Amino acid sequence: HQYEYYKIDVIGWKDCKSDLSGISKLAHYALKEHFWRLGVAVEHENDQYDWTDELVKLLYINCPLRIVIGYYPETLSSDELEQTIDYASKIISLANESGELVRAGQEYLLILGENHTDCEKLSKETYSAYVYDIDQRKFKSLSK
Repeated sequence: HQYEYYKIDVIGWKDCKSDLSGISKLAHYALKEHFWRLGVAVEHENDQYDWTDELVKLLYINCPLRIVIGYYPETLSSDELEQTIDYASKIISLANESGELVRAGQEYLLILGENHTDCEKLSKETYSAYVYDIDQRKFKSLSK
C-alpha cells in the first residue's frame, strides 16, 4: 500500500453539475452536488531515470487524454532513444493486454526532452512527442 500515491500533477475537467438538476435526492439530507468529467491528466517527472513510474501511474486513470512528460540524458544516441520509446511501448502493451486501460477514443501522449544541465540549450527541438497507437501497440512519433 501507499498513501496518496494518486496525486496527479495537473488535471483538466469540466463541471457538469447542471446535469444533476433532474435527479431527486432526500429532502432532509442535503448532499453537496458534485459532478464533473475528467478530460486530461498530466504527469511531469524531472528525474530522467524515473518517468516510467508516471507512465504506469496514468494507465489506471480513465480519461480521454493522458500525458507524461519526462527526460533522457542528452548523451543518448538516436538508436538508444528509439529503444527507450520501444521499452515504454512494451510497458503499456504489457499492462494493457485486455485493451481496457487505453482504448479507442483515448490518447496517451509521451513527451520526452533532452536533459540539459544548461537551460539555455532548451528549445522546441529538444522535445519529442509520441502518441500510443492501440492497434500497433506502440508509441509513434508525432513529428514524422
